[in-house]
Amino acid sequence: MERDAKSSEWREEDFEKNFQELESIVQSLEKGELTLNDFVRSYQKGIQSLKKCYEILHRAEKKIFTLKKELDELEIQEFRGGG
Repeated sequence: MERDAKSSEWREEDFEKNFQELESIVQSLEKGELTLNDFVRSYQKGIQSLKKCYEILHRAEKKIFTLKKELDELEIQEFRGGG
């Protein structure tokens, strides 16, 4: 299966969707009205949503680090009179 460039980019709507799903799952788990099987399935789905959120945040963090590094390099070039 090929992944295009966009699939490796973080998207805010993906994070928001997964985070809202996680919040909804937590609320249903806290109510305590689920059967054991439903509880386990919901818990598993919640863990999957949480992992996706962490992955998106990690990619965003890497992007921010890269952008900051580029900015720092630009500032060094300007300071040295280059660029």
